Amino acid sequence: MKLSDISGLIGGQISPASFRASNAESFTERRSLLGANRRGQVVPVRVDEDKDFELTARGLAALCSLLINWALDVLELAYIADALQLAYRVTYSDAGVRDFLDELTDPEVNGPFTVARAEAIVREISRRA
Repeated sequence: MKLSDISGLIGGQISPASFRASNAESFTERRSLLGANRRGQVVPVRVDEDKDFELTARGLAALCSLLINWALDVLELAYIADALQLAYRVTYSDAGVRDFLDELTDPEVNGPFTVARAEAIVREISRRA
């Protein structure tokens, strides 16, 4: 998964369908490794740091909106969040953005991320703006 593709997805230059297709192998691998009865499984996250990227509150709201609109699923969103967290070339506009991003990752640790929670994050970000 390329940072430039994540940036394009968030900015609307890449459609969710194209993003999903270009990352299908990674998503399929993750689904198989996180299948039934595989708690605690180590799952690789591959990220190509092909650009510097700053995740803003607006960008995080765009990611949440992809789930709200069923353009991406929870697993795909979690993979993106993991990739952003692991990349050295990613910065955050403020600590709140990083805190919200943490919620999108590992459901074993943070509990399942839901559409309702995504909507709450978007509302909170809108209130802060």
